[in-house]
Amino acid sequence: MKGLLSVNVGNIKLNQTRPGDAGTPMLDMLARHDLVMLSQRGAEFSEPAVLTCPEGEDSDLMGVLQNLTPKAKSELTRSLYDGCLAEWGARGIDLNAYNAHEMADDIDAVRRALG
Repeated sequence: MKGLLSVNVGNIKLNQTRPGDAGTPMLDMLARHDLVMLSQRGAEFSEPAVLTCPEGEDSDLMGVLQNLTPKAKSELTRSLYDGCLAEWGARGIDLNAYNAHEMADDIDAVRRALG
């Protein structure tokens, strides 16, 4: 087995491959290493699907378009995020499982599986 190269897909772009691009060192490393990509819980390609809240993320724009006061915008934002929390709960998603400790355990489980 070659050396192991682990990449958090949320922090690196692998599509830069022209000489001088940020991805060029990655191509050099791939000649000597196996590549393992891991997407942390709740991000990118994880299951359950990405924990995003488009409604809440759009609250800034909605506040501007509706000419809301800062207090009204804050209430709108909270309401939208509360809706996302309720939806995740209804889907049985335990948000207590999305923390640094659990993510570190996930990485350790991958490391053990790879030997």
